[in-house]
Amino acid sequence: MKKVLKFVLPILVIFGLIFISYIAYIALKPKEIVPVNYISIGDTLLEQSNFSLALEQYKKGINQDPKSELGYIKASNIYLLKNDTEQSLKILLEGVKNTDAADIYFELLKVYTGLKDYSKAYDVSLKITKLNDSNISDIFYA
Repeated sequence: MKKVLKFVLPILVIFGLIFISYIAYIALKPKEIVPVNYISIGDTLLEQSNFSLALEQYKKGINQDPKSELGYIKASNIYLLKNDTEQSLKILLEGVKNTDAADIYFELLKVYTGLKDYSKAYDVSLKITKLNDSNISDIFYA
């Protein structure tokens, strides 16, 4: 019996240590960070006509991914719904600086045209034509 105990006891201790190590590993393992899709949360809030909270989510989406033009465009549209063209232009110009995306230039063109600031609208349209290799008349008469 003592011979069996001398043989089995170390094996049980080793398996016990392995089990305790595994439990400690599971407990201390860093949790996987799941990115939050703030843009889709903002879209849901916008459908519920909660403009202020939707705007906050779009801004969080911009902070999360400053290279994506979608947050800038949606935040700009909320500002336009609130009749705050100054903030709309500000966020679109920030988007131009961070992304240089043609979609943001199209939004700028809409805002400048709505403000009847045709010289700035023309300048923006020139940038769109450089990005898209299109004709300016296609932009103004679309």
